[in-house]
Amino acid sequence: MGDASPVITGTAEAGSTVEITLPNGMKLTTTADENGDYRVDIPPGSVKAGDVVTAKAIDEAGNESELADTTVIDITPPDAPVIDQVTDASAAITGTAEARSTVEVTLPDGTKLTTTADANEGYHFDIPPASLRAGEIVTAKATDAAGNGSELADTTVIDITPPDAPEINQVTDASTTITGTAEPDSTVEIKSPDGTKLTTTAASNGDYRVDISPGSAKEGDVVTAKATDEAGNESALTKTIVIGVMTPGKPEIDKESESSQPIQDEAEKNKQIGIPKTGSGMIENGIKYLLMGILAMLVLIMTIKKRRKMPLIDLVTDESTHITGKAKVDSHIVITLKDDIKLYPIQSKRNTYSAEVTPGLLQVGDVVQVTFIYKKEKIKLETKVMKGKDIKDNSQI
Repeated sequence: MGDASPVITGTAEAGSTVEITLPNGMKLTTTADENGDYRVDIPPGSVKAGDVVTAKAIDEAGNESELADTTVIDITPPDAPVIDQVTDASAAITGTAEARSTVEVTLPDGTKLTTTADANEGYHFDIPPASLRAGEIVTAKATDAAGNGSELADTTVIDITPPDAPEINQVTDASTTITGTAEPDSTVEIKSPDGTKLTTTAASNGDYRVDISPGSAKEGDVVTAKATDEAGNESALTKTIVIGVMTPGKPEIDKESESSQPIQDEAEKNKQIGIPKTGSGMIENGIKYLLMGILAMLVLIMTIKKRRKMPLIDLVTDESTHITGKAKVDSHIVITLKDDIKLYPIQSKRNTYSAEVTPGLLQVGDVVQVTFIYKKEKIKLETKVMKGKDIKDNSQI
């Protein structure tokens, strides 16, 4: 008989009285029919696997048979195991199952892990850290010592990994939009310089864009951005400083009267435009032009050598108002300061770049990192902020 049986059945002498003794001492009596079969109902849960049930038959003359016995068999499957929360950062899978049952866990890639639940019903599997992805399914089942298998339990891997901090493209005091990239489909919250919070959703390729009022971004203002994924995980904050590109109004120049213009004689004009005098003057001017030519050649050679060493970061001090250097034209340049503040410098056609820095932002010992991306080439350079009054030259690194 099994531990889930609601009745005890068997055979005995036809017409005999059959007395069943349960493990708890309870005695149940019935009569075998003309075929010798008997049947007796038992209270639910009155027997369990491993228990011994006995029976004896008594005929009409009162003669008793020998005692028969049987051991209750385990046919009850264990409960489905419980799986503790599994995340995309989990390094283990844990839970509970019937004590000493065999627990088999199946990972999303089909890998099967087997262990035995301890006396306290706990089980534990180590897995490679971050090997699971959000939304994947992990299953588990338990099998007891009698071979009875439980129903399958399952759980979904939860996303607890925050997205990367969003990138903010260069913002200037002429900008009417703020753009950048973030985790695809994440919610991007932009805090504009005037304190307004603007929210948008990054596209499937990660691009985002919000409109701002013309003139609302002032030079030196700080713009921040953070991304929140669909599971509610928030990224770190990204900061960038608004760059000034607006030119001042054109100054007016008072017109001078004709009488105020200096009158130059022909000799004075000749002197200004460099017409040489005769004699020794010609020799002096010849030497001067020769020296100027040599100097120009040296400048050209030094310029070529410097260009070959690109990219460069000019010396940065705590008194610097700009971070400058050299890079190939059309390079994508990102300057990263402390607190992850990012600057996007303006480039010239002479292989130079410049980004304005808010006074007091740079402190001695701070690390300034500049990332240069040109076509498929990516270079990162770093320099430390020096003390301004101790620096006498404009060395480059």
